[in-house]
Amino acid sequence: MSVFVPASYSGNFFIIYSVDHGNLVFEHQQENNNILLTSIVATPPPPADLLITNVLVPDGVLAGQTASVTWNTENTGTNPASGIFREIVYLSPDTTWNLEDEVIGIWDGQVSLGPGAATTKTVALPYNNVTNAEYHTIIRTDARNNIPESNESNNDTYSYDLTNVDIEEIFFDYIKETFLTAGVNRYYKLFVDAEDAGRNILITLTGDSLNGINQMYVKHEAVPTPADHDYAYSEPFSPHQRVVIRNAEPGYYYIMVSGYRVGNTMPQPLEILARLLTMEILDVTPNEGGNRGYTTVEIFGSDLILLSSVQLISADTANYYSIPADTFIILEDGVRIVARFNLIDQPLGIYHVQCIREESWVATLQSSFTVIEGSGPDLQVHWDFNPKSYNPRFTTLFQIKVDVENRGGC
Repeated sequence: MSVFVPASYSGNFFIIYSVDHGNLVFEHQQENNNILLTSIVATPPPPADLLITNVLVPDGVLAGQTASVTWNTENTGTNPASGIFREIVYLSPDTTWNLEDEVIGIWDGQVSLGPGAATTKTVALPYNNVTNAEYHTIIRTDARNNIPESNESNNDTYSYDLTNVDIEEIFFDYIKETFLTAGVNRYYKLFVDAEDAGRNILITLTGDSLNGINQMYVKHEAVPTPADHDYAYSEPFSPHQRVVIRNAEPGYYYIMVSGYRVGNTMPQPLEILARLLTMEILDVTPNEGGNRGYTTVEIFGSDLILLSSVQLISADTANYYSIPADTFIILEDGVRIVARFNLIDQPLGIYHVQCIREESWVATLQSSFTVIEGSGPDLQVHWDFNPKSYNPRFTTLFQIKVDVENRGGC
């Protein structure tokens, strides 16, 4: 086992090694010999003086892509610099480092530089979480102050050259085809004209159906992150995602896409499509119900407001037949509808789901629901508890989970 001792430590210290630290192994009357103690004397090395020189940056890069940054780390002090240290690379709109500057890279490693010696690093860095603008690159050496230095105030250096970070623009009704590598984000921007303000927008992401797991975030007039966004994906662990922007504002919407392939490191093919929505139905859940009871469905769409009726229409064009919902509620300004249908003794088959507004505006999702032979209700109870084992010498908190599920046809 290796133990790291910060270079700033000075004086006498103890190293304490403890086995079975949580007392999880029962040792009867032998619990008093689990600690080993030894002493050391720490002497800080004489101070060096590290600084960054010759920062070389790319002229331009697309957000989410990777580009190389090169810099020199030089010891200008009169004593050697030796130990473990960290260097951090930031993007900044100016030449002064502050907490709001975006970290695009961290380099951890060993340093061993004699007086006047220097080393050069070239590191490929992803330009994530930054909007389209021009940035200086600021590099901070010995960011954790592990190396004693005669001057701690000269560890930041900025690039004289600027890097132009741009974000690729996508357009309505145009499929953007790209590839996504694990650990690399993709960024896009979508412009909404003033004449389209207030409308709903659907952004869909189509990935690898077999192995893909993807995420998508959207934010108005700023680059989104998983922690800061206006809209986010809704299907965890899914290759395909979609986001509906409700009552869109004029200006740019920024899109961030991330993901990976399970068991496969090859880049994943993606398709991204944005389109303006009218009154329409996008999805129905569940997509089937038994004919021995009532079935409640959730209808997901756009502009499903002021509805006069919600109904199922038989897909059999030779025999028109409809099943009206006996009740429904409108949620999220017409993005979701929850409707209940009485399917008792209703004809089996495939149905269209239809929402009607004022008898003249109609939204239909073709062949999206099936009435099946009902089996009646089938309530099943499943339970589990954790942890599965415990030490009787200690107080243990158990978690008991009980699931009640209806696996029947109504």
